[in-house]
Amino acid sequence: MTKRLWLFVAALLPLTSAAHAQGQADLAKAAQNPVAAMISLPFQDNTLFGVGPNDDTANVLNIQPVIPFTLGN
Repeated sequence: MTKRLWLFVAALLPLTSAAHAQGQADLAKAAQNPVAAMISLPFQDNTLFGVGPNDDTANVLNIQPVIPFTLGN
């Protein structure tokens, strides 16, 4: 019985990796499309030195979420 199970799992492995590769290809293609219906949450961190009269260090974190939505029907 376990031999049959292992053969079944071994037969399905190439299918799952092919589906995973197809999913990655679709995701990469959608990431290149600026109007794709994808949620993104980019972070940008900037460290500034020599700020102010005391030459302090400033850290600025920009979070720019993009959430697509449709207007109307």
